[in-house]
Amino acid sequence: MLYFLIGFMGSGKSHWGRRWAAAFDLTFYDLDEVIERQEGKTIREIFETEGEIAFRLKEHKALLGLFEKTNALIACGGGTPCFHKNIRRMNSEGITIYLKASVPHLVERLLPELGHRPVLAHTTAETLPGFIEQKLSERAPCYSQCMYHFDTQYLTDENFKKIIDRCKKHS
Repeated sequence: MLYFLIGFMGSGKSHWGRRWAAAFDLTFYDLDEVIERQEGKTIREIFETEGEIAFRLKEHKALLGLFEKTNALIACGGGTPCFHKNIRRMNSEGITIYLKASVPHLVERLLPELGHRPVLAHTTAETLPGFIEQKLSERAPCYSQCMYHFDTQYLTDENFKKIIDRCKKHS
């Protein structure tokens, strides 16, 4: 079974993905790390030299390659489900889980990252809350298509265990 963690940057997809993969004997893949390995460049370098459109195509191709895996948990980039009909494909290939974080929580998590995340390149501490609100609004139609939705302030290992148990019952 494939499990896809989806949510805005800073929502904890990589943290919870690593934790849950270790706890439930799954192979963990961070989609951004897969892309960086394949391209020999950081995500930031890809954005700066090739632009977002080229990055989204590389992201889509890397995601398609992960569909061949089994027994894996994949932390997707924040925008991954919103391009190239990725959310539909992820829903047909596995289980999608939306980690929903509040704007104040995301601001707190992303403020230290302002200089490091390419999508935030033109964002300041003052404009960050509005930027997050706008992006969440734009991405809401994609995020809402996830099979499971969890508020990040209430996440536990038990949340993921319930999904695994439910999948075992239906297989």
